[in-house]
Amino acid sequence: MKQSLKILSTVLIILGIISLAAVTALWLFFPVEYVRTVLTRELSGRLDQEISIDTLEVGFFPDLELAAQNVRIVDPPSSQEILSAEQVRIDLNIWKLFKQKLVIQNIAINAPHLDLTRDDQGRWNVENLIESVGSGKEESETSDSVSWIEFGNVSIENGSVKVYDESLPQQLSVHDISAALKLKKESLSIGSASVVIAPVKAEITGTIAELFQSSPRLDMSATLEITKEGPLEDMDSINVPAKTKIADASLGLTGNIKEIKCNTTFSLDPLATAELPTGGTIQGTLLPEEGLFTADAITVNFGKNSLSLSGILSNLWKQE
Repeated sequence: MKQSLKILSTVLIILGIISLAAVTALWLFFPVEYVRTVLTRELSGRLDQEISIDTLEVGFFPDLELAAQNVRIVDPPSSQEILSAEQVRIDLNIWKLFKQKLVIQNIAINAPHLDLTRDDQGRWNVENLIESVGSGKEESETSDSVSWIEFGNVSIENGSVKVYDESLPQQLSVHDISAALKLKKESLSIGSASVVIAPVKAEITGTIAELFQSSPRLDMSATLEITKEGPLEDMDSINVPAKTKIADASLGLTGNIKEIKCNTTFSLDPLATAELPTGGTIQGTLLPEEGLFTADAITVNFGKNSLSLSGILSNLWKQE
């Protein structure tokens, strides 16, 4: 037993010396400013975006870690800032660096803000970025050209997103985002997110799969509050003051992002129903790009009465 402990202690000491030597070598030959310059240059070229970092700190325990402050990503053609973050922590595989391969094991992003816009031709401002990130997946062993940079997982805390579609026009904002992005699996897990798109405010959890494909797939749930604003603000048939809550609802969303299956339960606020208890369920399909919702079955219970119907709602993102 004593001999085994002695051997183990010797091995640990040797590993400690090797690690210390590696850290010293990195500190001497890769100063922080040099690392910042190389990192921004390589990432800018790899992602085909203009990336800037105000300051960079380097840590060596337990793994090599880079902490970047005030990170900015700008789309070169439009000079529009797409993404900003207060801090980005990057965990690197220190041993891969000696093999001339940059392996980013984890990226933790604090307080990121993403601006998404789609022009009247239907093109998003992040399409080039998504294509670049998607191509960062590990290539096959038979490939002649193996990329020297490899991305791992991304975690997001206190994030926010603004989405504006020029063709609708309609603005959506998302804040208080907590999420985890797995690049190799092309999936995004949302722990929490608050969404505002008039007349709806929602709290969302769930997953988005096939993220870098043309039609990502959703499996999400949400609780909603609907108020008399946006497209509903001028509806005289809803006899409540503007910006007053009309209904509460719970929602399940499944399917690809172009054709979303919706299952909803709702209850109307007594103020909007003259104190008559009212609620029900809705099942249907939403086509976001067309602003079209097909209701397969709507059941409304008001007082002791019940009503069932189906139909189509169009021009969802317009005032009429």
